[in-house]
Amino acid sequence: MKVSAAALLPLLAAPIAAQDVCEGNGLGNVYMETTPAYIGGFYEVDMGSPDLPFGLSVLSISDGFGPTVHPLLGLVCLDVFSPAYQVIVLPLDGTGNIHLAFGLPALPTLVGFPPFYGAPATINGIVIETGKTVPVFFENADSYTPAGTLGFARSMHRATALGQDGRDNRIQVFISGGGTGTIFAPASIATTEIFQPLDRTLSPGPDLSEPRAFHTATLLENGNILIAGGCDGAGIVTNTCEIYDHATGTMSPTGSMNAPRIGHTATLLDDGRVFVAGGLSDFQNADTALATVLNTAQNTGEVYDPSTGLWTATSNTMSSVRSAHEAELLPDGRVFLISGIDGGMPTGIGTDVATFTATCDYYDPTTNAFSSGPPIPIARAFHGASIVNSEILVTGGLITAGPFGEAFATTTCYTFNGSTWSSTGALGEGVAFHGQETVANGTAIINGGYIGDFVTLIASSQSGSHDGTTFTTGAPVGTNIGIPGSTASPRGSHSVTKLWDGSLLIMGGFTSPDTSTIIVLDDGFVYTP
Repeated sequence: MKVSAAALLPLLAAPIAAQDVCEGNGLGNVYMETTPAYIGGFYEVDMGSPDLPFGLSVLSISDGFGPTVHPLLGLVCLDVFSPAYQVIVLPLDGTGNIHLAFGLPALPTLVGFPPFYGAPATINGIVIETGKTVPVFFENADSYTPAGTLGFARSMHRATALGQDGRDNRIQVFISGGGTGTIFAPASIATTEIFQPLDRTLSPGPDLSEPRAFHTATLLENGNILIAGGCDGAGIVTNTCEIYDHATGTMSPTGSMNAPRIGHTATLLDDGRVFVAGGLSDFQNADTALATVLNTAQNTGEVYDPSTGLWTATSNTMSSVRSAHEAELLPDGRVFLISGIDGGMPTGIGTDVATFTATCDYYDPTTNAFSSGPPIPIARAFHGASIVNSEILVTGGLITAGPFGEAFATTTCYTFNGSTWSSTGALGEGVAFHGQETVANGTAIINGGYIGDFVTLIASSQSGSHDGTTFTTGAPVGTNIGIPGSTASPRGSHSVTKLWDGSLLIMGGFTSPDTSTIIVLDDGFVYTP
């Protein structure tokens, strides 16, 4: 039922915890999970609190957000003075949830229509518990909508969602480091930025302690982000690490890794620790001494404990050195490490080439040890990997394919069921350095990347979905049927981040209109599957 805001003022005036008001007041366990608002489809909402079976929830809606200061409510995120502001009181079921679905007209031109904003609350005695405020942008399925401009063009960066899942009250994205140069001479930067989904804008964040590209950024269980390794503008690789604290908006140092690393993987374990593996220990002069650089790939791993800020080395080493590999957390808590670069060598014709390992390893946190797994049929690096239908789907990447051992992007894809690798549907065009994320319908979205060889990389606008069996081509990166004149926006080495509603944030990267030109991008898109 709809009620006036005034009727709820005595309840809403309850004490509010000190935090970002657009992330709720920190009281109770109120949540709101949403889908994108699909034009011609539905906008679906689940909200409530597991603490309040058969209780009452409150959905507030406005066409603007502030924050605004109300004389009785204090600081609130929604614009409560807008004529469009309304409050709807809804009953919760026995699990403390209510599901809502709103049908939307099939008008592609609704893209660009001003968004609405919603915020959930639950009534717990005399206390109102509030959750995150979310935007409702109208979107076409399989579409890319512009998502603001970075303060710094960047590639080889990291973009990390601050919320752990759809029920988390944090929806912002922390973008860190990267470079403004090329893959082999990254011109690393130390700046960070915060993406605000409420209006799809970016604002400066705190600077890193040093420039970093090819680093890792891992969301910890306490909501902080662990930044590990990377290289500076001269290609010097670091073992230093630091913590981004969203609550204070600051960076602070934490324990250094036992080894310097770039091109490593970082995986949050089920117990809250972070496992890193492999990577290069040096990246100096990569553009002129590629083989030397690639031969610094490592076979070691280590684990970070957030409670102590210290790193502990694994009890043994991997079956091969590896960098630019992939790592997937398995349901049993182990980590599966897949392929990667295991070195470099000269071709004899004045160039260096990368070599790849087909080996795969398990890491078991209960024993702190590696063990060998089945090798992938075709060795590769800079590939994509994600869980699809309870199997690991590996897509594309660079493989050895030239007459002198040159590496080229491949269309080949494989699935791994825990014991056996199987060839599966190929990509439309071979790509490496692409994005891959599994979305709510269980398919992997693959977008962008580079076609061609390791030294001469041309950016791709390929986008599509893979269900573990077949790759289905979708709208090219940057296009949207609801935006007249939208054109493809090829890119590789960009970031892809899953947002709270299951859409994907695509930011930055390189584009390359020809074999001699590389442009570092400062734009981004929200992709709606």
